[in-house]
Amino acid sequence: MACFYCRKEIQENSKYCNYCGKKCITSEKQIIRAKYQLEHNRLLWDKMDETGRNKFIKSVDLDKLKNSKVEKYLREIGKEIEDIKSTRFNELISDFTQNDIDELAKLYYFDGTPCGQSICTTCTPSKL
Repeated sequence: MACFYCRKEIQENSKYCNYCGKKCITSEKQIIRAKYQLEHNRLLWDKMDETGRNKFIKSVDLDKLKNSKVEKYLREIGKEIEDIKSTRFNELISDFTQNDIDELAKLYYFDGTPCGQSICTTCTPSKL
């Protein structure tokens, strides 16, 4: 297991990182963070022009196939009901490693405009 913040290897199920001292994020929590972050990015995606979308997709550090899956998800998901979104999200990450999940959970695009979610890793991180 690696610390989400400093990326150093720490013991499995540690509560705090021995190196940076920050509280550890479990893989389950990280999946939740990735889901909220992806939804934040999707809401902003709808407002971006094609140039902004291309910059965003290139900033995601995943292999080409997974990047394509993320882009397809962002283009197609729209305002589907939550159950369908959850299913589509689970399908999206089905072959993702923990590092891929960590990558999805990172902040990529934020111009200060809130996305509108009541819970968001970018706009309202204190609620997570």
